[in-house]
Amino acid sequence: MKTISFKDFEQHFEDFIDDVIENGRHYRIELEDGSAVALIPYKEYEVLKNAYEDWLEETNSVEN
Repeated sequence: MKTISFKDFEQHFEDFIDDVIENGRHYRIELEDGSAVALIPYKEYEVLKNAYEDWLEETNSVEN
C-alpha cells in the first residue's frame, strides 16, 4: 500500500483512480489532521467486508 497526501490525491485524482482500476494498487491517503483513509479496488473491499462481518458475528455470539 502506497501512502500519499490528500493534496497529491486531489491534484492527481484521475491518475490514482486509474492506477487502482487498472493495476489493483492500494493507497493510504493521509489527511491533514493525521488521520487516513484507504483507496482499494472494490473487488478486494468485498472480500474484506465479508471477513469483517464474519468476525463481528463471531465476536457478538461469544459475548452473548
